[in-house]
Amino acid sequence: MIRLLHTADLQIGKTFHWVDERNRALLREQRLTSIKVICDLATSKEHPVDVVLIAGDFFDSNSVEERDVVQACERLRSLPCPVVIIPGNHDNGGPDSVFRSPRWLRNCPDGVDVALDTNPRVLLEGRLVVLPAPLLQRHEVGAVTDSWCAEDGAEFEGAVRVGLAHGSVHGFDSETELRNEVKLEVVAGARLDYLAIGDWHGTLSTQDPRAWYSGTPEPDRFKDNDSGNVLRVEIDAPGAMPRVEKIDVCQSRWVMHQADLGGSDDVAAMQAWFQELPADSLVRLEHAGTLSLTELEEYEQVLADARGRLLHLRLRGPGIVPEPSEDELVAIATEGYVKTAVDRLLEAGQGSESTREADALQLLHRLHTQTQS
Repeated sequence: MIRLLHTADLQIGKTFHWVDERNRALLREQRLTSIKVICDLATSKEHPVDVVLIAGDFFDSNSVEERDVVQACERLRSLPCPVVIIPGNHDNGGPDSVFRSPRWLRNCPDGVDVALDTNPRVLLEGRLVVLPAPLLQRHEVGAVTDSWCAEDGAEFEGAVRVGLAHGSVHGFDSETELRNEVKLEVVAGARLDYLAIGDWHGTLSTQDPRAWYSGTPEPDRFKDNDSGNVLRVEIDAPGAMPRVEKIDVCQSRWVMHQADLGGSDDVAAMQAWFQELPADSLVRLEHAGTLSLTELEEYEQVLADARGRLLHLRLRGPGIVPEPSEDELVAIATEGYVKTAVDRLLEAGQGSESTREADALQLLHRLHTQTQS
């Protein structure tokens, strides 16, 4: 039996420029830590493996910082089993590839093989043949798997045959013109027992039960695509159907949430929802509704507390429209130019996606509250 750990799209060195500086550093470090998580998994008693396959985009780009390269190599060094990596579209194997650079070549551990050609890799004393399809430029012309055939590694009779590719498969992506196409016909044509694919960031079984996307071990976007996993694959013998086990390894949680607020109870519910989230969460909140000025101030404090505790909070959607109560309007706009300003702000804020009117009304309410205290 051959036991594989299939992963891809770690994108070590990803910048996360849209996150604040402190949490950006944490997210970047999690990418490196994911290598150790994979190493610990591969050497555990519960999930031991014989080989680790990384199906492209190990690095986020070919210009990643030297520290990212050195630290990645240091973590890979703890793996006792062979590792095969192919370049993907982010870290393609062209002349300027990070995998051809002195910083990689100086630090790359023994046992880590970066396939910069399509020559079969023979492992485990001939019991496993890996057919790599490295990307040598960001976008390859034609199918990346066209070079594979049944004769590749055929001299190792009785070996389990595994393909390693990075690209798009017909049938699950909305793109009409596929880039770096991976043809599933190659599974039968090259007599593959398993095809490990990268590029799609979620775990996905293709139309062929022998071909899988592992997805990225660390989510990197607000998308419900089942990311944050690695795949452990067992193949009993050549021709046997692989047994694929999905294992959750993610360290951060990327959460999308919709909220329609209409009063103080909804504000309290949002506060409770945020408090139940782990602190290592990133949240995209689609919010809408109407609140009084007092309730809106309470809601803003809930959002401020959430920003302070979570890794990131992104607000989207129509937003909250201020709907001052009669008491609030009477208090801040009894007569004169203040009442005129409030009326105009309320009129301008109806149906507007801008928050300027709401901010102005809140400011007037806050100033009034402060002067009364």
